[in-house]
Amino acid sequence: MNVEWQRPRAHAWGGDPERAALLAIAEDIRSRAGFKVCAVEVLRADRMLEFVAIAGADDEGRDLLGQASPVDAMHAALSLGADYGAFTFVAGEWMTDEASELMARYGHVPELPPANEPDAWLATDMLAARIVDAQERLRGIVYLDEPLSGRRPTPEQISELGSMLALQLRAILTHFDREQLEGQLRVARSASAAIRSMSSERDLGGFLKKARHHLKEGFRASDLQIRLFDGGHELNLSRRSEQDVDPRHHRLLDEAAQRAWSAQTALIVEPGHVWGDEILAREGGEDLDLYLARLGAAAVVLVPIGAADEALGYVWVVRHDVRWTEAESIAALSAGHDLGRAVVNARAFAREEQLVGELQRLDQYRTQLIATITHEMKNPIGALAGHLELIDMQLEDGLQVPEAIVRSLSTMSRSVDRLSALASSLLELTRLGQSDTPLVRRPVDLGDLVAEVAALFEAQARAAGVELTFDADSGSVVTGDAAELEMLVTNLVSNAVKYTEPGGSADVTVRRDGDRAVLTCADSGIGITPADQDLVFGEFHRSGDPRARQRPGSGLGLSIAKRIVERHRGTISVTSEHGNGSVFTVRLPLAGPEDHPGPT
Repeated sequence: MNVEWQRPRAHAWGGDPERAALLAIAEDIRSRAGFKVCAVEVLRADRMLEFVAIAGADDEGRDLLGQASPVDAMHAALSLGADYGAFTFVAGEWMTDEASELMARYGHVPELPPANEPDAWLATDMLAARIVDAQERLRGIVYLDEPLSGRRPTPEQISELGSMLALQLRAILTHFDREQLEGQLRVARSASAAIRSMSSERDLGGFLKKARHHLKEGFRASDLQIRLFDGGHELNLSRRSEQDVDPRHHRLLDEAAQRAWSAQTALIVEPGHVWGDEILAREGGEDLDLYLARLGAAAVVLVPIGAADEALGYVWVVRHDVRWTEAESIAALSAGHDLGRAVVNARAFAREEQLVGELQRLDQYRTQLIATITHEMKNPIGALAGHLELIDMQLEDGLQVPEAIVRSLSTMSRSVDRLSALASSLLELTRLGQSDTPLVRRPVDLGDLVAEVAALFEAQARAAGVELTFDADSGSVVTGDAAELEMLVTNLVSNAVKYTEPGGSADVTVRRDGDRAVLTCADSGIGITPADQDLVFGEFHRSGDPRARQRPGSGLGLSIAKRIVERHRGTISVTSEHGNGSVFTVRLPLAGPEDHPGPT
């Protein structure tokens, strides 16, 4: 493949319908203006001017159709001219050597008979109108050549041409815009459809397969592949292409995609040419020529995929019949950005799912470990409790032992009680955390339940010097598991009594609030620090307050309470001022009309 200097890629703009429409306008312009030749150039995204319509030229002039030239080459000539309204006239004798050389390289100088008149039109004369948009950006150039009169038009006549042809010049700009928009919209619609498929397909591989289907249609491709650099995804879904693409070329194409993303360009491979990457042309051009020949394809296009500054992969588009246009390159780059963002989001979602799965597995392992340890604790705790009970019975029957041993036995008994309570709490926490644990729902009068629990703690509160009161609205019936709700109230009341100093109070109330029953447990105890309030419902959490740590506890009571409340579709919250007590509030749905109060 030749990588020496060559003309820019030809026939990169539009298709046959667009070119036919512009040719009709060019024919109209030359007829109205009184010129033999009218040519139209469009400014492409690569800053090349391409001839897209030539009306009235000879064979050599028509050979320029589809050819492109750098916009700077035209500027070199037009900057030498005189402006008369929309048109610029450049007399042949005004041309510099540089401008003449550029015109000879990229343009066409017709053969005209010699003329002796001072105002005769010369073969090197140029009359051109710049096509600009509303932002004054150059979009193309219209040329008029060989006036039928054989004479150079006067400045007044040139100015009148601009006014007379204003409608035709605007029509040319409209066709430029329409062709660009049609190509971009077609690709944009396919890219949007591909991105929308993410809503139904979170797996990256599945998303890429759906994206390939939509992009293949939007790119009018006979085959389309998507390759990502580091994700292990390579969708060579055409059996024929999979056989033809040598894996050794992946490195070259990956590196080319990196460069294309940095340059924000699509690479086009046609027989004999690689457009947009000299390195790929030099190192892989011959192999790509063979690849095209084996496929019988007219072109393949590499569209880089990326996000921000990072190239992530590329889309490999194979075409057999339809020529790739520069408007499609612009739209394809936008699609590469959209795909890049989608790939980043899909990978982030996959990492999040993986992390969630690992956390779930860890939680399951922790739950199983706690359950296993707790069950293993039950047997030795039971044995210890049994032996302590036998010793206590013998002591009651008159067995004489030293006072120190009696104190040790008492300490052992309290420790066994604490271990037994801890084991029970662990088992309950595990049970409540299992998704398959059924919730036995029946009407429960929350007021009656609070009264029963308060009665149980009355003696303990009196011994601790704490005034325990309760009050409840009648008919505060909820639907739930009576045993669990009793445990909820028990844990709250127990904490209120435990963390309140002698002389303080603990008040438990039940009120109806709309469709909710509101259970409030307020105490005048030691309170909770602001830092602990965010963690108080966590498992095994114990306050950092030394006064709180002096009280026995496992750090599981409020965690169990929270799980019970959530299983009953309720909420639990706490407000507290350190040193001035705490208020725990539980809101539970009241029983509906279809529920009938029954025994708790």
